[in-house]
Amino acid sequence: GAGQAAGGEQLVLIRFDGSGAALAFASPKHELLVKAIRSARARYATHTAAPAVAERAIRPADVPGTLLNVALLNCGSESATLRISAYRMLISVVATFNMDVGQELAFASDLCLPPNPLQFIFRICTRLSQTAPDMTQELLAEALLAFTKSTGSTKAWILHYVQPWLRALGQFTHNSEAHPDAVARTQDIVRSLARLHLKEPGMYMHFKEHVWSLLAEVDELTDVVLDTLVAVALEYGALTVEAELIADVLATAAGRNARYNKLVPRLRKLVAHTCTLSVSHIATHQLWPEIAVYMRLLLTISFSNTSLAEEYLPDIAFVTCMLLKAGPGLVQATLHGTVMHVVHSLALTQCNG
Repeated sequence: GAGQAAGGEQLVLIRFDGSGAALAFASPKHELLVKAIRSARARYATHTAAPAVAERAIRPADVPGTLLNVALLNCGSESATLRISAYRMLISVVATFNMDVGQELAFASDLCLPPNPLQFIFRICTRLSQTAPDMTQELLAEALLAFTKSTGSTKAWILHYVQPWLRALGQFTHNSEAHPDAVARTQDIVRSLARLHLKEPGMYMHFKEHVWSLLAEVDELTDVVLDTLVAVALEYGALTVEAELIADVLATAAGRNARYNKLVPRLRKLVAHTCTLSVSHIATHQLWPEIAVYMRLLLTISFSNTSLAEEYLPDIAFVTCMLLKAGPGLVQATLHGTVMHVVHSLALTQCNG
């Protein structure tokens, strides 16, 4: 970000993820420096091709979830031999770790598992996510790692069978004695889902329907999902393809759960916070890149959103007054579009009332 420094120069602040360290220096050409740094970071991310889901060490407590995912994954294989082997493995895992699946599993020597036993596996996962929720985070982590190494049909299969486990993820939004790193692992899972979504344009609708629409219905996950998606959008910056896709994901979530409309007061607080550092124009403030991202996100989620328009009209009015005539033309068009979306939503409320 950039802020005002002595002698007419601008202060450039670089924060390093993970370490909490920061580097600050002043330059009269701060805008060029910021653009160059962002461009270099984007090129580095592209050329290093870092995996969306990192390899991990498996702890003893993670073994049941890991083995269960192997069985579930291969039950959707194109090979009949592999499917029946996976079915038998599923029986063994359930029996070994005393999992409760009701009357869904039974050993038979000549059994033939059909090519796409989705409903059967979905019932198994639904039951297990309720009776053995402690496996949720490990199974999801393993499933997402397998997703990065799978083909199209297998990827779709994974997104289907993890749905019950995604619902169960809402139980892991607070650390506990049994799960001391629950929050961090949940954040990692949601972040991995976001990155995989961005890397898989061919599966865009699969993610919207089977992941984000479902997660949006879990109230306990609202803050985790919102924080993570906004953080990913901020990494790429306003008006990038990735940030616009994240905006569409948030619109999907807000359409399912009005709690995601809390993006509005967050933007209002962000704009109000600019008063802590005096600058000649708000578009030169160090918080401006973050504000611009929030504005683009708000533009998308505000369309035909009556609950947002009714509950947060004062916040939107404040943001509009503060940002009027600020920033480039496209940002002003974004602000205008948001205002029109709110007016449209209020008009719909009057018509329906």
